[in-house]
Amino acid sequence: CGNSNSVVQFFQDNITGQNNSVLSDYSGLDGVAKSHGESGNREVVEIELIRLEDYLSAENLIPDFIKIDVEGFEFEVLLGLDKYLGKIPNLMIEVTENLERVTELLKNRNYKILDDDLSELQPNFQKGNIFAVLA
Repeated sequence: CGNSNSVVQFFQDNITGQNNSVLSDYSGLDGVAKSHGESGNREVVEIELIRLEDYLSAENLIPDFIKIDVEGFEFEVLLGLDKYLGKIPNLMIEVTENLERVTELLKNRNYKILDDDLSELQPNFQKGNIFAVLA
């Protein structure tokens, strides 16, 4: 999922698959490769990218909860949910890139941002799971 309906390159890692990403330079692979004592390589395939907004509209759905775990592409997925942000009561997002942009967008749509302890997000938070709950 992303912010457009298009065909894009998708970069699959050769170690665990947990760092597959639309981002060609996603940094998560480096740490995993190092912990496995291997070099991280990526195979490139093409995939169809869709906007969740279009899918939800076509299916006439407004979910109660969405989990986003897309290896650095979080902000783009949220952009592709545009008209639903502020209507979906709960989001869980693993944020590994663009934390400031992600939280600003969510706050502007009336979400309260919590960390994985369900405490208000602190300024020293860098990356990990956040929860966005409609205020």
